[in-house]
Amino acid sequence: MLKFVSATHNKPTLTVQYVADNGGILLRSGGTIAWRFNNPGNIRPPSQYIRTSIGIGSTASGDFFIFPDYATGRAEKKALLRRKYNNKTVSSAMKIYAPPSENDTEAYINFICDHTGFSRDQQIGSMGNNQLDAMMDAMERREGYYAKMNTRHEQWVKTVSVTLSDGAQPIPNQALVVKSNGKESKVSSNQFGQLLIPYDKIDQEIQLFVDDATDGLRKIGAITTQATSSAHVFFRDFFSATAIAPAHYSDNPKRDEKKAPFRYKIIAGDTLSHIATKFATTTEQLKIDNHLKSSRIFAGGFLMINGTAPKPRRLPAGNTGLPSNHSKQTESGGIHSNLSDEVSRASTDSGADKPGSDTPAMQASAPVKTIDAQVGASRATSLDRSKLGQGHPLALIPAVSQEAPWMERALEQARYWHGQKEEVITKEINYHKEVGSKLKSLVGSSNAWCASFVNWCVMQAGYPITENPTNSQSFRRSKNFVKIEKAIFGSIAVYKHTRGGHAAFVYAKTVHGDPILLGGNQSDAIDFAMMQPSELKGFYVPASYLKYAKNSIDKGDVLETSTPADLNEEFHIQFKQKTHDADR
Repeated sequence: MLKFVSATHNKPTLTVQYVADNGGILLRSGGTIAWRFNNPGNIRPPSQYIRTSIGIGSTASGDFFIFPDYATGRAEKKALLRRKYNNKTVSSAMKIYAPPSENDTEAYINFICDHTGFSRDQQIGSMGNNQLDAMMDAMERREGYYAKMNTRHEQWVKTVSVTLSDGAQPIPNQALVVKSNGKESKVSSNQFGQLLIPYDKIDQEIQLFVDDATDGLRKIGAITTQATSSAHVFFRDFFSATAIAPAHYSDNPKRDEKKAPFRYKIIAGDTLSHIATKFATTTEQLKIDNHLKSSRIFAGGFLMINGTAPKPRRLPAGNTGLPSNHSKQTESGGIHSNLSDEVSRASTDSGADKPGSDTPAMQASAPVKTIDAQVGASRATSLDRSKLGQGHPLALIPAVSQEAPWMERALEQARYWHGQKEEVITKEINYHKEVGSKLKSLVGSSNAWCASFVNWCVMQAGYPITENPTNSQSFRRSKNFVKIEKAIFGSIAVYKHTRGGHAAFVYAKTVHGDPILLGGNQSDAIDFAMMQPSELKGFYVPASYLKYAKNSIDKGDVLETSTPADLNEEFHIQFKQKTHDADR
């Protein structure tokens, strides 16, 4: 069934653009605000209760919620009347709902009474549903829902949704040439490698070209339009990197051949000995440089190669482990400073919310974006390095793995909070808000945040998120994600049960082959856990990651075998486990 997932209002043209989950676009113009916005009650933001809106539109009369359909907008109006005005009379309710400063309130009251037969002193709480519906019908007419009907206009615009990928990651801001019906236009993908191409005819061929540095304009694919909007992913071999080559030395054969340090991302299946061999060092040296007590390493983490990693500081048991400069991630991945004293006190005084073991918690180092790590490594490269020591300069590019880059964020958050509960986390970062939801807190039985956490990690890695980012089942329906045949490192496992559902990242497996999940809202924390195998609905990855995922499956890449308890201990994640409704 078609569902609208977002909407925007163009104030100058009085047009709302509704975007459907299949990529189709409905343009609704004219009429009144109540009709254009599917908002028969003309309900305004903000509201802590309304979670069904798909946008907010700015008008000459102020801001109003935009709802996906008339039924949703009417249901929200009914809920508002019951919630806020149930103990008031028709007269007293309308003086608040439509105050004299903005309306002819007396005329409004008389209009309702004339069209329903109610007295102005009738209490709304005494009305049955049918009576309240009659009052709402009268209010809709008064609010103008049915006015200006001759100016109403709706137009469907079919679109082709295109995602460009290098096989593992989106290709953002890629210039393209689109050819169709003898016409040519220049377009560009957005920050997530996506673009929408509108069309008006079925069986119309749309050709896509890129300007290749060596071959000129090169065709990367073609699409034949269908009766409904469709989504497509085009994979292109694409690699872009920057490095500085020093001047050519001709007379001085003596060079500083010291190897430059860099960060290496550990991928699933890596061992310390394998990495040591790969980079011509020893396991003992890697252990010394990275302060490792054993040879065990973990996928998604990092090792310093040819250099020494900063030594992690240990904090007293019971301390939050939160560095004072850590706060909510900004959209650009930066960090705001100053953790409030209230958060610090809450984490040390809240009983079950603080680590419950004598094992000291490891302080997480400040988050480092992948691109920052690459830049840092490049800057550390010796400018005297040359081919065969003959003075021919080399531009050295650090090795960067494409494996599930979102897992860096997930692990970063797991280490950072080390088992703190949602009551503490939400004071510093609200994953709902970060992905565009209006939910004001992570706390509460109706605020499940597993999907918001997954989407936030994916978004931080530069991938598009689901259209309904707070819903665990949205990964099953989103055009931005695809189902794969088996679990791989970093894939998103989706579960469905009678209480709702759950979504989390696959990190490892048990001896029986069941997925071990790294996720949020697991016992109200970020930790490693398991779900009932019978509730599993499938494994999903971003659409632009599909090629890498298939290659991983074809190569037979295997997950590490472990247990949730072992991983939580290794990552210093300590929390009080819920026995019921652990993921709400």
